[in-house]
Amino acid sequence: MAATEGVIDPHLIDQLPSLPGVAMEFIRMCDDDAVGAADVARVAERDPALLARILQVANSPYYGVREPTTSVARASAILGLRNLKLLAVGVAVMGELWEASAPSEAVAGVVGAGAIAGAGGRTFSAQIGTGRDDEAFVAGLLSFVGELAMLHAAPDVVADAWEEAGGLPSNAALRSRLGISAPELGLFLLDKWQIPADLQRGVASRVDSIEQRTDRSLGRFQASVGFGTAVAELLSRRDGADRVLACGRRWGVDESAFWQIWGDFRLAVRRANADLGLRSASALDKLVVDMKDAYLRSDVRAGMKLLAAEAEVERLRAEAARLEDLSLTDPLTGVANRARYNRRMREAYARLERTGAGVGLVLFDLDRFKQMNDQHGHAVGDALLKAVAEAGDRSAREHELFARIGGDEFALIVEVNAPEDVGGAAARVRAEMLHSLVGTRGEGRVGVSLGTAFASDESLTPEDLFRLADDQLYAAKRLLERGRPAA
Repeated sequence: MAATEGVIDPHLIDQLPSLPGVAMEFIRMCDDDAVGAADVARVAERDPALLARILQVANSPYYGVREPTTSVARASAILGLRNLKLLAVGVAVMGELWEASAPSEAVAGVVGAGAIAGAGGRTFSAQIGTGRDDEAFVAGLLSFVGELAMLHAAPDVVADAWEEAGGLPSNAALRSRLGISAPELGLFLLDKWQIPADLQRGVASRVDSIEQRTDRSLGRFQASVGFGTAVAELLSRRDGADRVLACGRRWGVDESAFWQIWGDFRLAVRRANADLGLRSASALDKLVVDMKDAYLRSDVRAGMKLLAAEAEVERLRAEAARLEDLSLTDPLTGVANRARYNRRMREAYARLERTGAGVGLVLFDLDRFKQMNDQHGHAVGDALLKAVAEAGDRSAREHELFARIGGDEFALIVEVNAPEDVGGAAARVRAEMLHSLVGTRGEGRVGVSLGTAFASDESLTPEDLFRLADDQLYAAKRLLERGRPAA
């Protein structure tokens, strides 16, 4: 629940920062369907640093753009108009609070925690399929508004609490010094500024325990934001990951999947720092875009220092791209993993929405693989998985994606116009997978069952598509168990 003015020290209220007009205009635009990309551009162009940050995010490897995004109109096409408005709000609010505070280790740490919360929320949102990944990112980014406001209004008090805690102070520690916790103050400010309710959820989640904010009874979006703030707090206080691991289990994320998320999350934090223009993940002391603005105010040094700043951004992008490729690859087989499958499926549905191109899915499962693995050992099993995966990947065509989605289960995403085209792709890839077993201990013993599904419009969601293919796959498996070959 948001704090009211009556319970906050009036002196503290007097010292709190106010939002610039640009930020307030973005807030008013959020839920106005009549506002288009051109309106957002006109406001953003009044604040060059803010415009640079928005374009920085649109150019992030997260969106996989091939050509640099240099306009708000293009950014709107990539992010979606509502996401663009929400992002502008988050960046404007955090930028103002950042700039209003004197640079310090505490300020850098709080901004870093916000970046971590945003990255964690977006990563978990993608994993459990909320369809609101960017919104989760902005809600997480705003979740540490209270600490930044306190650092502006009472820097010495917060710095003492920071030093005592050796990192992010607890809610209780700040309440004992200032009469209010940081999340309570953050809710007061976001409510006062009329920030959209869903973007307040990151701050609201921090009033609850880590277990409560990721509880299964919550909606997926709220739990995703809670997951991001939980990770940020645990890392900022140098705690372990075991409590977040337990939270993930509640959503069906087992330990193996959790560590895959953790790898994706580490990349997402680096990517968030690059998106926001932060110079590095370990020295969150200044925004690169702010550095550019400062350099451009000088004459002789402008060219060299701007190039240096841009080189640092490019280095971050190259490192992010390298890590991203690793995070999207199955370490055992070298083919695409579940994370890359999720991304490609989102891309396929985006094209379905734009062009009407159909989306087909084939799920493969190795028959009797467990028995063979138990009899001959994991080394033999791993070798078979590698051979089958390489064959499937090799037989997939340019517009298709072959991925390992867990254990001995694989998937093929195809973008075709008719259901029968899915069956043709399935037969082609299955034949290559079976051929790869010739001459191995799996020949004649390990088979490949499959199930297919096809979506011609958005009435069938990605989850529905997967469920239909999965049902077909296990119908084929049941026929096999009864001694009848699958059709």
